[in-house]
Amino acid sequence: MAATQANLNNLIGVPQTLLQVQSDSDIALIECGISEAGEMEKLASIVQPDIALLTGITNAHAEGLGGLQGVVREKAALLEYMNDGGWCVLGAGVAELLQQTGITVAQGALDIDEVEAADTVHWSLSGRMLQLRYGSETAVLELQLPARHWAANMALATAVILRYLPQVRLSEVAGILSGWLPPAGRMQVIRGNNDCTVLNDCYNANPVSMQAAVDTLRALDGRRIAILGDMGELGDDSRQAHAGLDISGLELVYLVGPRMKVLADANAEAIWLATTADAVAALAGQQFAAGDSLLVKASRSMRLEAVVQVLSQQQEVAHAV
Repeated sequence: MAATQANLNNLIGVPQTLLQVQSDSDIALIECGISEAGEMEKLASIVQPDIALLTGITNAHAEGLGGLQGVVREKAALLEYMNDGGWCVLGAGVAELLQQTGITVAQGALDIDEVEAADTVHWSLSGRMLQLRYGSETAVLELQLPARHWAANMALATAVILRYLPQVRLSEVAGILSGWLPPAGRMQVIRGNNDCTVLNDCYNANPVSMQAAVDTLRALDGRRIAILGDMGELGDDSRQAHAGLDISGLELVYLVGPRMKVLADANAEAIWLATTADAVAALAGQQFAAGDSLLVKASRSMRLEAVVQVLSQQQEVAHAV
């Protein structure tokens, strides 16, 4: 099997990835990343997928794509270049957004929202324990965090695998997924100072992933502290996206950057810091202890790994690229 490495998902990285696929590879998993109009059509024409997977559609990168509808139209271009006999996979909410934008999906799509479909993988999460159900089969695995977005993504991946490889059993897939750990910078669990727990999610952020991370933090036991920085490339939706975040139910919240000021103004208990340097200085003097969980998340441009470094006293903090 071959797959995209690091962030080689653009008009330079995708051809590089395809050129490195070995002749004996049964599967090539190619990520297509977009930030400008017309980019997906070019990428899709290069890849020409047998299976086109749209995990979700949000207003991430909306600034360069004309808002959410522009993101929908741009991502939908991937579906136009599927090979004959190919099929697509639509994550939660994707089919509805395509329909609202007037985009018709070909027959045979695996739509995760079609809960009564025979090939749907149902899931439930209790704490860290994830139960998957497919037909008459069930399987249980333990996640590193009580993250509902991880659970949903695992159910989606399982559904794709079971359709593509119908001879595989659900228990086999669950066994493989049970060993999964997030890459650096993406809800990565790090041991912090005085045995506190740091959730290093500073690689990137959009409104959906930011809320999912906060919800995961809220589900943990002990004292929960969020250090949240600006989300970039949201265009006209930026102010509303920042103001709409739900940060309730946490013991302490630091908001970092000028875009986060609107959220701080609406939450008197939150501490606003203008820059990452200010956050580093403020947090360097704080004492955290065992049982404390600290989430650090922002867009890449905020470089909040500097905060993670202070909280964990690591010489260098790795992050996904």
